[in-house]
Amino acid sequence: MKDTKKTSSMKKNNRADRIASTKINKGDKNKMNEKDNKNKNKQSKFYFSFNLRLFLCSLIFVISLLIFIVSITKSFSYRNAKVINYKDTQAIDYRVYLKKNDFYDEPFLGKNMIYVANLIDKININFDYLFEISNKQTIDFNYKIIGDLIISNPNGNNRYYEKEYVLLDSKKGSMKNDNTYKISQDIDIDYDYYNKLASVFKSSYGVDTSSYLKVYLQVEKNGAKSDLNINDSFQSVINIPLSEKAIEITLDTENTSSANSVMVDSKIVFNLGNIVVMICSFAIAIVSLINLIKLISLLNNKKSKYDAFVDRVLKEYDRLIVEAKVDLDFNKFNIVHIEKFEELLDVHDNLKLPIMYCNVASHQKCYFYIKRNNDIYLMKVKAVDMEAEANETNK
Repeated sequence: MKDTKKTSSMKKNNRADRIASTKINKGDKNKMNEKDNKNKNKQSKFYFSFNLRLFLCSLIFVISLLIFIVSITKSFSYRNAKVINYKDTQAIDYRVYLKKNDFYDEPFLGKNMIYVANLIDKININFDYLFEISNKQTIDFNYKIIGDLIISNPNGNNRYYEKEYVLLDSKKGSMKNDNTYKISQDIDIDYDYYNKLASVFKSSYGVDTSSYLKVYLQVEKNGAKSDLNINDSFQSVINIPLSEKAIEITLDTENTSSANSVMVDSKIVFNLGNIVVMICSFAIAIVSLINLIKLISLLNNKKSKYDAFVDRVLKEYDRLIVEAKVDLDFNKFNIVHIEKFEELLDVHDNLKLPIMYCNVASHQKCYFYIKRNNDIYLMKVKAVDMEAEANETNK
């Protein structure tokens, strides 16, 4: 009978040991090793403390908000209305080339002379144009040389005939972020051709006429690329008389220079690069603010799942739990991982050892464990894991 009681007592103790090590003996060892490896991977993650997370969220929010404010000022710039002055100036020079003759040794004659019409071979005209503006701009230029054949009555009040000839096809130029732009262009006029046209008209119809060829360089400006409202043209004229025995070439001195101004309206200018920075910083500020609000809410009465669980366990099992002031170096022990607190209670009931509580990171992470010799039965409680489980459940 004594042997039977002794045997029963030994079986009871052995049963306690078996219950205490349920995580090792339950199931095969391969599954346990896989579970330990999984827990080790979880343990290797770095977790911020609550205060550190609160500080980092606040810091990120402040920095991103400052970047957002600065980028706003740089993304949108206001340009005040102002007056920009510009000037067109043109100088005309010419040479009258002569046919072979017995009187003139030079091949051409210069300006401001009287020329015998029958001796004129051609007239070379040089146009020099200068554009100046008070502020650097980008402006496109189109220019061409035009010749107008005009046949009118002797006093020039009424015209019998007029025809336009393009002596130089349109050319393009551009002033890029500069204050000045120059054009220098010359053209040869076949005097005999135009003189014969005027003479034939006069003789054919027997009318008294006053004929001349009006030659000018026409320059058109377009300031659209610099958002400048300049869209005008400028021309300076040289008049060559026709159908006369001797001619005197004249310049239209009134059109050699022109001063103008343009009003630049006030405008808000956008900078795309800074706008991208502004949007990104605003998004970061919103995300950090949301996280900051969540963390601050933990400081209030509203508890998270983690805090509610820990508070409930500490209150309900206060007699079984001892708070550990110093965190153990778990690497020095054989760790048996516990998934549920009820299983840790089973270990406690069998080993008759207290459950230790270690607060690793406030509101974020803690340990419940039982230590026996070199074995530790460990349950880790993490707020992030609880949040992840809650999210999966809601899905």
